[in-house]
Amino acid sequence: MKKILVFIILLLIIGVIIYNNKVKNKSVEVSQNTNTPASKCGLTIVSPLPGETINFTSDFTFIVKGIVDNTQREKLGCSWTVFEAQAATMKVLNSDKETIGTGLLTAKDSDWMTDQPTEYEGTVKVTGTLTDFSLLVTENDPSGQGNVDIIEIPLVDGSECYGC
Repeated sequence: MKKILVFIILLLIIGVIIYNNKVKNKSVEVSQNTNTPASKCGLTIVSPLPGETINFTSDFTFIVKGIVDNTQREKLGCSWTVFEAQAATMKVLNSDKETIGTGLLTAKDSDWMTDQPTEYEGTVKVTGTLTDFSLLVTENDPSGQGNVDIIEIPLVDGSECYGC
């Protein structure tokens, strides 16, 4: 009887380890298609598109636009979490994966508590040298469980002169 109990406990531990590795490894999705908006679990980033050239303003910012649509949660098997009108945090990473910019993706309207398509927008301010870089859009985690989805969008720097 003890051997069976030990065997069952070992199976449970192995199952938990495998499940946790799948959950942690599933979160980052890199979008490579330059004609299609990056999308995951109900969030679609409509601007900028993957591979798009970003021409920064004089204060080195750019606008990110997205739509959260959780009407397809059963079909997708997931949904995007929005908390207090904030759909995501955003980071700009350089080619060394260092954070060189941040921002928040927030609701454009006050009617954000719905599964219906809702527009979100945010400004990202970049500080630092750019070459290859990407935008990371990270789902909110109000529960603190760490099971969030991340969309990574590769971008191209189109600025001709810094500090001009």
